Amino acid sequence: GLGLLQPVYLNIVVDDLMTQKIDTKVEKYAVNIHNRNNIYDNASFFRGVDEIKFRPGITCDLGLNFDFAKGRKNISILECGVQADYFAQPVYIMANTRNNALFLNLYIKFIFGKRS
Repeated sequence: GLGLLQPVYLNIVVDDLMTQKIDTKVEKYAVNIHNRNNIYDNASFFRGVDEIKFRPGITCDLGLNFDFAKGRKNISILECGVQADYFAQPVYIMANTRNNALFLNLYIKFIFGKRS
């Protein structure tokens, strides 16, 4: 597997004491500088695309298929399973939380249709 990490850019509130105007400017998120009081909203999703970093990893999943089709023409399958993603380095997702390299997911998939 391959993970893509893109930095988060925010619109930050800036008070200009000389002109007494409140304005916003775009800054890359920094946990020690930005907080609820000075974040206005998210900047454009495309901001920081040129800074994307790749994280190699391994994906493994284990699932069980249950076929409920009544005939050979119909497809009706239920799949339940577990998926694990492991990256070579911890992935920084949220501020003030522990960064993990292992992510576990539970999933349920329903497939239906007709064979041709």
